[in-house]
Amino acid sequence: MDQFWEEFETGEIHFRDKWQFELKSEFFPLPNRASSEYTQEFYIFIPNSLRINSQTYSKDEFYQAQTSLIRFKTPEISFQDLLKPTNSFSPLIKLQELGVSLSTAVDSTAVEGELKLFANIFRSSLRRQVYPIMLRLENANSDETYMTCKKEIEELFAQMDAVLLKYEEVKAQFLTYPHWQNSQYIFEYVE
Repeated sequence: MDQFWEEFETGEIHFRDKWQFELKSEFFPLPNRASSEYTQEFYIFIPNSLRINSQTYSKDEFYQAQTSLIRFKTPEISFQDLLKPTNSFSPLIKLQELGVSLSTAVDSTAVEGELKLFANIFRSSLRRQVYPIMLRLENANSDETYMTCKKEIEELFAQMDAVLLKYEEVKAQFLTYPHWQNSQYIFEYVE
């Protein structure tokens, strides 16, 4: 449960294991600019007892050992918007459009990318919608609050069911073609 709450914190250091830490930062592109450049400065204290200094560990070695991973922020799309046929940003709609052209060669990396994006949007949308309900339940002191939360949870389940039903339709659409049956593993990203 703690991991659920930690994912909402930005700018804090999260220790991945005893050798790695992660700093979650958000950078926003500047409007009307083709590119944006950002600088972050870090000050790391290393105790002398570890005997890590400029003679034992060069600056080049330090930077070679550093790993920078960039994750793009998952787009915020509600369950209802995932299903809208007019929403050109919905990965489900894009997959459905790709499915229409399955008789021709469809790039499996495009399908894989849309499936991964769908899975991430589904997860983050669920987390974003559950978070306020959990906060209200933690502080609930009346039956009315519990009943309101119960109704919201039931609505959320109905929305999730509709999205998952659409996903199953899209998956079935792909798997009807023999050359996609061998690529069923791609759909396991979502499942």
